[in-house]
Amino acid sequence: MTIDDFFTDDIIIRYLCDLRAKKAKQRSEKHLIHLISQKEKLNHHKFQTEEEIYLKKILPPRRKWKKLGKVKRYKTKWQKINSFDYNTKCIYITVKYYLHHYPNEPFVIALNDFIITVREIINSNDYCIQPPRIYPKHKKPEKKSSVCRPIAVYSIVDKLVISKTNAYLTKVFDSGFYDASYAFRATREVNKKQIQVNHHTAIEDILTYRKKYKGKKLYVAECDMSKFYDSVNHSVIKNQFQKKLKSLRKKGIKIDERAIHIFYSYLKSYNFIKNVLPLNKDNNFWEYKNFSKDCYFEWVEEELLQKGHYKRTARATIGIPQGGAISGFIANLVLDFADKQVLKSKDKKLLYIRFCDDMIIMHPYKYGCMNAIVKYENALLNLKLIPHEFHLMHLNKKIEFWDKKSKQPYKWSSNHTAIKHFPWIGFVGYEMHFTGKIRVRKSTLKKEIKKQKKVVHKIIRSIDNNNLNKRKGTVMESAIHRLIGMSVGRVTMWNHNNLENEMCWVNGFPELSDNKYLRKQLKKLDHYRNYQIKFLKKYLKTVEEKKPSTDKRAKKKYYGKPYSYYKQMLDT
Repeated sequence: MTIDDFFTDDIIIRYLCDLRAKKAKQRSEKHLIHLISQKEKLNHHKFQTEEEIYLKKILPPRRKWKKLGKVKRYKTKWQKINSFDYNTKCIYITVKYYLHHYPNEPFVIALNDFIITVREIINSNDYCIQPPRIYPKHKKPEKKSSVCRPIAVYSIVDKLVISKTNAYLTKVFDSGFYDASYAFRATREVNKKQIQVNHHTAIEDILTYRKKYKGKKLYVAECDMSKFYDSVNHSVIKNQFQKKLKSLRKKGIKIDERAIHIFYSYLKSYNFIKNVLPLNKDNNFWEYKNFSKDCYFEWVEEELLQKGHYKRTARATIGIPQGGAISGFIANLVLDFADKQVLKSKDKKLLYIRFCDDMIIMHPYKYGCMNAIVKYENALLNLKLIPHEFHLMHLNKKIEFWDKKSKQPYKWSSNHTAIKHFPWIGFVGYEMHFTGKIRVRKSTLKKEIKKQKKVVHKIIRSIDNNNLNKRKGTVMESAIHRLIGMSVGRVTMWNHNNLENEMCWVNGFPELSDNKYLRKQLKKLDHYRNYQIKFLKKYLKTVEEKKPSTDKRAKKKYYGKPYSYYKQMLDT
């Protein structure tokens, strides 16, 4: 297997189709706001990103998209494919059609030039990935925090090269990583089926382990790292990369040198100290991004110096981009060292699961958990990383329990009366009771509630000062469909038994099952959605509705011109 297998014409075209469909989805959401408002700044047709403009040059315009036949539109007898998949397939069959029948079409020529450019890039020893543009994103928008994450945005060409190189590296290196690290992994073959492991798989492992020790108390420890992406050292990454390369070569596995060159080029393209930290003092940057001047990118310089990782950080090469595909591979590459250190004890009773920089440890005995924690913490220190401080839990203080990210071993049991026992654990978006009942993590539920509020307030801001461009009933109907679709998708009462939930909040939690804890959460979610709908309805009463036009010619239009214009032409 070489890197060429991941850069075929078909793979490149499919990647671009996916990217164009994502942009279409984003623009669709903006279009709904544009339709109900008269504000010029909300007209998304006049404000397009460089990426959108470039994609339109190398892909067919929307008016030329081929439509799918009736059979291809349906996923099952009852369910249509979602809008994203529909658009992706439409763009793909359109491109294939024009490539075969109209090779001189302008976008076809531009697309062929793009593919040739990509091929030249991966075969060039002089290719360097350009430093990304940095975009700030609020770390905790629900708490109105001024702390931001630096999201890296690469050009389309670099993004494509990074993505497909990451796919190649993940495929080659995956067999050497710890099985129970479930983030950014390649597909696995289980019972002759290809399965993608993820955080849901981690929850399944915990449930299986709990059943194994049914009726017994278990000790649990949790750990999270402080600013992993912003503090991981480039020298450590290179060292771990070289070790893995030697290991694979000993097994007779050849690694494409071009992929190695792109990997090192990716590392050179970003340094947190040079690319991100100076922006904290650049007021023009925050004004241009429409962020408050109080916003800033947080870092852990003091902690790095206190741990003795550096004498000074000014010249250090630290950090990998958040938003770059290869960063996920690097996380597994570096933290696999910590995995191997924990597993050296060969304790069969130990359950150790890692998802990116989050990990959870379970053991029937407290010393088993403590032993694993010590090894894990020492491994992170060797990697020049900083774990959050392990806190001794006061299990009668529930708020303190949920707020702490790293916890020393505590008893996980269903005994509610005991002070040193706690019935819940939290991991990767879920909270699991000792009895096996699962609910959504409280912080995740708060984020969804915040999204509901954001949808309604976005509509209100777009129509303030009597800028309403549609009927009030149309606005209300659009808002209700949007809020319900966010939660459960397009499913309704009459077809919920036959349809799968897609592209919605519920679809992100397939391990959930009916229980009293989950019902309480879903009722809260429904209650807050209804509250937002009532709030919008109340606000619309204060807004003047646009009167319908009395001009008869404005009602009848044909291809952008009044019907009378064409009627006059026909009469003459």
